[in-house]
Amino acid sequence: MDWLINNTDRNGLSLIAQGDWCDPMNMVGYKGKGVSSWLTFATAYAIKCWVKICDQFLPTYNAKKHSHYQMSMQYLNNAALNAFQSGKWFGRGITDDGRLFGTEKDAEGKMFLNAQSWAMLSGVTTIAEQPEALTQINQHLLTPYGYTMLAPSYTKMVEDVGRITQKSPGVSENGSVYNHAAIFYAYALFEQGLTDQAFDVLTRMIALPESGINRDQLPNFVPNYYRGAYFQFPDYAGRSSNLFNTGTISWLMRCVNEHLCGFKGLTNGVEISPQLPSDWQGFGFSRQYRGALFTVEIIRDANIEQQQTSCNGRALAQNRLLNIKPDTSYKIEIKLPYVARSQAKLCIIMGVSGSGKTAVAKSLASQCNSVFVDADDFHSEWAKKQMAQGIPLDDNYRDQWITKLSTYLTTLRCQKQNTVLAYSGLKQKHRERFRTLGLDVRYFNLKVSEPILKQRLQNRETHFLTPIYWPANCRQWSKLQPMSKMWFILMASSRSKRLSIALRI
Repeated sequence: MDWLINNTDRNGLSLIAQGDWCDPMNMVGYKGKGVSSWLTFATAYAIKCWVKICDQFLPTYNAKKHSHYQMSMQYLNNAALNAFQSGKWFGRGITDDGRLFGTEKDAEGKMFLNAQSWAMLSGVTTIAEQPEALTQINQHLLTPYGYTMLAPSYTKMVEDVGRITQKSPGVSENGSVYNHAAIFYAYALFEQGLTDQAFDVLTRMIALPESGINRDQLPNFVPNYYRGAYFQFPDYAGRSSNLFNTGTISWLMRCVNEHLCGFKGLTNGVEISPQLPSDWQGFGFSRQYRGALFTVEIIRDANIEQQQTSCNGRALAQNRLLNIKPDTSYKIEIKLPYVARSQAKLCIIMGVSGSGKTAVAKSLASQCNSVFVDADDFHSEWAKKQMAQGIPLDDNYRDQWITKLSTYLTTLRCQKQNTVLAYSGLKQKHRERFRTLGLDVRYFNLKVSEPILKQRLQNRETHFLTPIYWPANCRQWSKLQPMSKMWFILMASSRSKRLSIALRI
């Protein structure tokens, strides 16, 4: 820690040299000037842990030295907050030439997971202070297979970042679901009290058959990574590396022991404060600790408001058992209150091509701290070519499309993430499938005159739909009936490109 505290630049940021935890990031600081957000946060976290150890185990520790570490931790966090925060998240580092990367300005490598996880672990930020940070992580990094290490994956060399950008997109450190990075995030979520979200991260690491997702791996170990680049190369995403050389397991055990089971050692005993997912009614475990056998049973109780703990029938103060004796059995019974389960919201902005659903959905998502999802992103390249030629898609393909989209929306629901979806919504049977996902669904129907639609489609240069596709689209849409008490009228000017929206509930 002393070495790390001194191995900083003039702003108090940790020098990255030729790579930190992510060693392929070997060109950020090869001149000796580049710095790492992860290493700065991780150093602060290490000091934070050491100070806690001193407080518990070394009460006579040198007061001057103790104060030095506390001040160093605060200094590192303040320096990192000032240097790496960019918009709603933290950049990954600053290059030798002073470029902050891992931000909204980057076309690829826009966000890195480790920078966000370790900002929470070090104490520089909390979800309570920055609730939009969680949404941004879900917006950019969450996939049905877990959280990617970075996104979008690099598809070409970035010389001031290094070898990581030369790896295949979605492979290894270049945007895979790198479980050693994902487990840091799970632990950070547990630390923030976001138990459901943390547990969801854990379950996506294990290739369980009942998940319905084929990862080409038996569920006998957590692999080094699963293929990422979910939106860039969907045909390959989710496949297992089948590599077992990973440090994931030690942090996975920390998540299970310290948080899920809540079993934490003290100087002269143990504290047991489990964090159960909201849909768990109870569970039990046993373990050896300091020569004694602990058998723990946990249940939910509707008649209590806070945890109640007893040992061999005797109530425990502060959920702690002190003065543990070896070769002794302890039966621990824990009652936990029920937790209200919140339902994530899904707002679907519908309309034909050119109606403005993407622009409206993006704006609404930004204002409501929700993830924006464009249903078009889940179309295959084949489907886009079909529509570009004015060939309607058949029901067989559309069913597959809706299935893939539903899987992604369910992933967001498991993170309790509110979502705004831009979706054409032409067929009722497809719209109704969204109501089966366990989300609080609201529909909005955008109506724009046919002349404006035609003009917009003719002026498009980057969208795969062509003007010849819109007439059939409009005719199908005109048959729809209002589907919600919530509606809004869209008045758009093709000249000014400004939208005026009136929302009524």
